[in-house]
Amino acid sequence: MKKRKSSSGNSCEYKSGFSGVEFCNFMFSGAFPRFFFRAVLALFCLHPLLGCSSVYQAERFEAFNASFAQGQYSTAAALELQHPPSLLGNLQAAAALRYAAQYERSNALFDECEVAIKASNERSFSSGVAGTLGSVLINDTVVEYRAAEYDGVMVNTYKALNFWKTGQPDLARVEFNRAMDRQRRARERFAEEIQKLKTEIAQKQASEINNARQQRRPSLDYARNVSNPEIDAIIRKTYSGLDEFNAYPDFTNPFTTYLAGLFFMSQKEYSKASTLLKEAYGMTASNGVVQSDLFWVEQALNGRPPGEHAVWVIYENGLGPVRGEYRIDLPLYMYSEKVYYSGIALPMLIFRERAASSLSVSSGTEGAEKTVFMASMDRVAQTEFRKRYPSIVTRSVISAMLKTYGQYEARQQLGVLGGVAAGLFQRATTSADLRVWSALPKEFQVARVGVPRNGRLLLSTSNGITLEIIVPSDRSSIVYVKQPTAAVVPVYEIIEL
Repeated sequence: MKKRKSSSGNSCEYKSGFSGVEFCNFMFSGAFPRFFFRAVLALFCLHPLLGCSSVYQAERFEAFNASFAQGQYSTAAALELQHPPSLLGNLQAAAALRYAAQYERSNALFDECEVAIKASNERSFSSGVAGTLGSVLINDTVVEYRAAEYDGVMVNTYKALNFWKTGQPDLARVEFNRAMDRQRRARERFAEEIQKLKTEIAQKQASEINNARQQRRPSLDYARNVSNPEIDAIIRKTYSGLDEFNAYPDFTNPFTTYLAGLFFMSQKEYSKASTLLKEAYGMTASNGVVQSDLFWVEQALNGRPPGEHAVWVIYENGLGPVRGEYRIDLPLYMYSEKVYYSGIALPMLIFRERAASSLSVSSGTEGAEKTVFMASMDRVAQTEFRKRYPSIVTRSVISAMLKTYGQYEARQQLGVLGGVAAGLFQRATTSADLRVWSALPKEFQVARVGVPRNGRLLLSTSNGITLEIIVPSDRSSIVYVKQPTAAVVPVYEIIEL
């Protein structure tokens, strides 16, 4: 007997003869078509777990988001830390602790996230069919949260910022280098994932043909369904916004690249700073601040480092995307030319609002400057989401095929009640994975002004919130500002350069 207590205080109990992995392994064995009725029996064991788990996850997610959006960062972190440790929970809590200025605790959790991401990647690439396709008999929510590539990049970015803020530049350097390396290796990992999925589909199809021949039945046509252009057309029509954005280069976050450039510039490592700022400028060509920073670095490379100090204001604006679900009916070729219609559930990105259009920055030495758009976390997330969408659809289609065929098998072997129970199983387990690191911002903005003579910097949001900040008057610095929603007073930190 296992017991899980939901955030609402209700206990959810379930019994099961299979663990999640054992259940998936069984279903992907050659015995699946003949013994699908076991899934019907498992339904009565799994159904309470599935319902309780989804409610529990939704309540937990909503509680964190509500506190975080109100700027109650310590409370948001505590809400996550009261639950058993998980990768997504640690990502959420670590980000919240960073904004609560608890940098050491934040980095300790980010360290755990890195270990979990590495272990997850290793398991994914070393597992067999039950690893890549093994969740399809139920849905993706029953397996551990698989971090997006941009999750890992932002983990290293935030760790670098925490170290930079606390006066540990050597450790910050390590994290920026890791972030850059993670972005470079992401393309290779993605290519390997796609090839692995294709290989496993081919292996599954070959196994299905062999089993069907032995059992003297028609075989299921996996390959035809996962590459069906009609399915692709239905999805594009239903989710019309899937391609309506300007993509960044694959798995590259312009903000991380720019920030790393600023860091190496502050450490007088001008050659490396130049390379990074050039890359950032290529993705943010209309941003005058990035252009000016690159000019500074190029001057330094030519033996003329800038003598004047400056203050950079970096503005984390709004809240990043969350996921919603949509359901559609698809034509599935179960065998031969016979077509069945079956429902699938797919995730879609939902974009949230900015907190303000910009910040006004006044140093007293010159006219007020406004922060300008530098990079979109929405676009970073959507670039990766779009690349991974075919894999998400593939798993959903195969899941629908197996469950639809299972209804037929259950009806044949157990009669009408068996078919009804299998139908209930399909309905209960057809849902999209809506988990996402929701503590990330919507976008990043930047401004650069001269150092105020009296050390007083005035920041004003476009919706009327004003902050007076004391910055060093004898050196350059970064004022890093976070504002999740319009009603919340921004928090900030000062990084001395």
